[in-house]
Amino acid sequence: MRRLLVLPIVATLALVSVLADGAPPAGVEAQAQTVEFKGRVFDAASERGIENLQVKFTPPRDVKAPIRLANTGSDGAFAFAKLLRGRYLVEVSQGTTLLYRREVDTAKVDRLDVPLRRK
Repeated sequence: MRRLLVLPIVATLALVSVLADGAPPAGVEAQAQTVEFKGRVFDAASERGIENLQVKFTPPRDVKAPIRLANTGSDGAFAFAKLLRGRYLVEVSQGTTLLYRREVDTAKVDRLDVPLRRK
């Protein structure tokens, strides 16, 4: 019984913290600054997804965030969970061959479709 009473008290303390200084608790603020970012890499002519490509999101050097990597699935889709909002350099590569590069601001968009053309 005593344990059940602790949870509402913790929730109440978190609410009091928000009201007292105007800022949300650290965990709440961090969640608000992240986004789930999705996209798809596909052949521009056939619109078929391209699998097994590496998608890399690199934040600016002055931002303390890790470089994030994902591989495209069989339908060309990729996703990044809990990606910090902000600007990133997005690169799509196959092995050591760079296929695509673009800057994306995840505060403004949460999806990127990448059409690739064969040479």
